Amino acid sequence: MPLARLRAALPAAALSLLLLTGCTATDDGVTPESAADTSASVSTMPTTPTPSVDAAETSRAAASSLAASSSAAQSSRAAASSSIEAAQSRAARAAEESRTAEGSRSAEPAAPAAPADVEGDVVTVESISDGDTLRVTLGEVSTRVRLLNIDTPETRHPSKPVECMGPEATAALKSMISPGDTVVLRYDRRLYDRYDRLLAGVYADGVLVNAEMARLGYGEPAVFDGNDRFLPEVEAAWEQARANGVGRFSGDCGAAAEPIPEAAPAPAPEAAPAAGDAGPVRGADSVCPDSHPVKANDNSGIYHVPGQQHYGKTNARNCYASAAAAQADGYRAAQR
Repeated sequence: MPLARLRAALPAAALSLLLLTGCTATDDGVTPESAADTSASVSTMPTTPTPSVDAAETSRAAASSLAASSSAAQSSRAAASSSIEAAQSRAARAAEESRTAEGSRSAEPAAPAAPADVEGDVVTVESISDGDTLRVTLGEVSTRVRLLNIDTPETRHPSKPVECMGPEATAALKSMISPGDTVVLRYDRRLYDRYDRLLAGVYADGVLVNAEMARLGYGEPAVFDGNDRFLPEVEAAWEQARANGVGRFSGDCGAAAEPIPEAAPAPAPEAAPAAGDAGPVRGADSVCPDSHPVKANDNSGIYHVPGQQHYGKTNARNCYASAAAAQADGYRAAQR
């Protein structure tokens, strides 16, 4: 029963009990009739709740609201905790997957890297063709490479026999680089020659192989279509070979050359050939005979006449009596 009703009913219940038992308060002069009147007056009293009852009801309502708010807050905290735990679990899984992927990558073989401070293409050597030509893998493509600014004796020319020191030059290049080695290619202005070979300076362990071939006396300085980037280093190395008397300066042609047809008797001396004579003849040490002053480079396909910029640096392997004779053999004039 609500507290307000209980309080309101207590006086009436007590009076009813007194009437039933016949007890009266004679000291106060109260008779049963007056008691009945009192009961009647009590029963007619208004039963409106007192202010204290309203406060209690308000307190209980506030407590109920607080409990509901507390329950909602607990539910919110539980949801937030669950969300945080899920995020932590996802982060842990992601970190584990990242570590696994990193371990897998670290187990893969590393790609070849260029030596420090050397720009260029990193390639893998496939084979050695002769003293100045090799084949490499460049970007997964098999590519022929011609060493710039040197010219070594021939061993594989389609129209020439094996030349003196040719096999030695090939062996020297093979001693520096081998199939499977990683080398670096660096370039000059023009990238390809008329044989579609890539023109390059070849670096093995940071050393310019072109210059080392000259230092051994096998790579004579040469210029191809104005490409002279490595020429100073090659020329300096060539002079060392000259001073040391090695390679082509040794005076010993011990190469196992192909059989050469028996030489015919030496012809009688004759006058200098006319301008239209075919040639070519071979000079010595980059100097052509006076009768055949035009130098033709069979690697670049260019001929040089006295007075041009690179005339003195061009080898004297093919000397012609005239520019017309060089042109007749398929060479073209140098630009400068």
